[in-house]
Amino acid sequence: MENIKTVDYDTMTLMFLPETTKVRNHLEMYGSITQAEATRLYGITRLAAIIYKLRYKIHPLMDIKMVMRYGKNRYGKNVQYGEYFIDREATHA
Repeated sequence: MENIKTVDYDTMTLMFLPETTKVRNHLEMYGSITQAEATRLYGITRLAAIIYKLRYKIHPLMDIKMVMRYGKNRYGKNVQYGEYFIDREATHA
């Protein structure tokens, strides 16, 4: 069975948390997030915009990096996607 990441929020709390808080908490708890996870877990469809806000406006000391990953979509076609993560060494240096 697939290891599914979840953050333990009740539904009402999740509705009113800012998207930036949801993503920041997810990154701190699990270390990384993809667009597919952001959409499935939090209904966030513009993860890159949230990452931009976190990097440059809300938490400029949080060093968020992106790596390109390669996989297959549900139709078996090769795809690439970004995975965002906190560079903990740079953040704590």
